[in-house]
Amino acid sequence: MPQREGKTVAKSQVNLQQLMLPEHANAFGKIHGGLIMKMADEAGGICAMRHAQRVCVTVAMDSMTFYSPVQVGELLSCVASVNYVGKTS
Repeated sequence: MPQREGKTVAKSQVNLQQLMLPEHANAFGKIHGGLIMKMADEAGGICAMRHAQRVCVTVAMDSMTFYSPVQVGELLSCVASVNYVGKTS
């Protein structure tokens, strides 16, 4: 099998950005954690598909910790990159 040429991290890196609006928030003006998780999943999925050049899905996620709330009016940015690729599962 021919050896494939390596890809740089930058080739598949994704930066999704979205302005947080009142429709994304709860009654206290804090953005729903589920929306943030969805954006992170979308960024990771797009990044994986760019790298693999085929459809990819999220199988599992170990954890996500929210250190501070996101407010209405803030720009939420999710950056994803493929940093390591192995040959076994």
